[in-house]
Amino acid sequence: MISKVFNNIKDNGLIKKDDNIVVGVSGGPDSMALLYALLELKDAFGFNILVAHVNHGVRGEDALSDQLFVEKKARDLNLPYFFKNVDMNGYAKINKISSEEAGRELRYGFFKEILKVQGEGKIAVAHNK
Repeated sequence: MISKVFNNIKDNGLIKKDDNIVVGVSGGPDSMALLYALLELKDAFGFNILVAHVNHGVRGEDALSDQLFVEKKARDLNLPYFFKNVDMNGYAKINKISSEEAGRELRYGFFKEILKVQGEGKIAVAHNK
């Protein structure tokens, strides 16, 4: 899998040296696999990893548990960690959009805020869409 990710990054010029890569990490298996794959390739491409987590405010204690898990992982890996708590359903209602679209807007808005402060870079997520 690592070689596929390496080749995809290289062949498509996805990451440049010194890029800041904001990795959206939910704590689930897909985002954790992405985080560890990028960790394996970090030195080969010379980029920085910034871990970002959004708590959408819909899963109560389970969501808080995920948030704390991601925070601990980032700390254990000595990676910068950013998080934001949002009211996804409230945002969806106010903006008359689906909860899924609201979650996407809130996540990507947060990821872009991080890059605005941290400098040039890219956003990496493990979502299928």
